[in-house]
Amino acid sequence: MLIFKRPSEMEFRQVRRLVEKYRLNTNDLNPDEFTILKSDEKLLAFGCVRTMDNYAELDCIGVVEERKSKDWTSMIIKKLVDSGPQTIWLATDSPRYYEQFNFVTSKQIPKELARKLEGAEPSGKNRLKGMVLTKKK
Repeated sequence: MLIFKRPSEMEFRQVRRLVEKYRLNTNDLNPDEFTILKSDEKLLAFGCVRTMDNYAELDCIGVVEERKSKDWTSMIIKKLVDSGPQTIWLATDSPRYYEQFNFVTSKQIPKELARKLEGAEPSGKNRLKGMVLTKKK
């Protein structure tokens, strides 16, 4: 049975190790911002919506390597978006992937996110793009 939940202390230690292993954003990790997807006590995927001073950002999306046979990434993103705030920002080098979740590229982005984009190293041909999702009321 699949369940989404906030990580326990032990689960969050596992998430933290994976965030470091996958070279995701390790700054100010807060277990209360994370959601995990589990099946039969096994961690499948994780992610968070970080709340900054003036915006919320989808961040630290990861899937446990040994369990990539299903589309756990889509499931965790949908859960985070559905349970997140009205407007969610994202920095990504894969904008086409996030378009399926209704994120759109935006030239006007929060200052803090702009600094993140400017300081990022381009991966391959892609540079990080700022995207936003605004849910319909």
